Amino acid sequence: QRLTHGSLLSQHSSLSPSPSPPQNSTIVNAASQVVPNRLFAGCPYPEKLESYQHRSAAPGSGATLAQDLRGTWCVHYDAFKGVAQVRSLLWPGYFFYYAANELTWGSLYVGDGCRNNDLIFML
Repeated sequence: QRLTHGSLLSQHSSLSPSPSPPQNSTIVNAASQVVPNRLFAGCPYPEKLESYQHRSAAPGSGATLAQDLRGTWCVHYDAFKGVAQVRSLLWPGYFFYYAANELTWGSLYVGDGCRNNDLIFML
């Protein structure tokens, strides 16, 4: 069965793509809702996977992309522009960006919903 939307994929696998907000960019309010952290000052190390978490992880839980299977994620950081790009190698077509200068981030999934089962042979 093929799924073509990242949120549908995230229901079926813990390693599937989901928006990956920077660490400490969201908090849980008194109503138990996840909301943007107004005191977020940016990632100290945007070039490291430790700076990003899965959306399904609770804010402040310490669960980062670095704890996923090694080689599943790829980070490219352009220090001149202050932009980090994170790609999923397990789910080809999933991209995440973080702009340090503007404190903005977003994600995009453009793919056929097929998991890259050959990833183990690529490592």
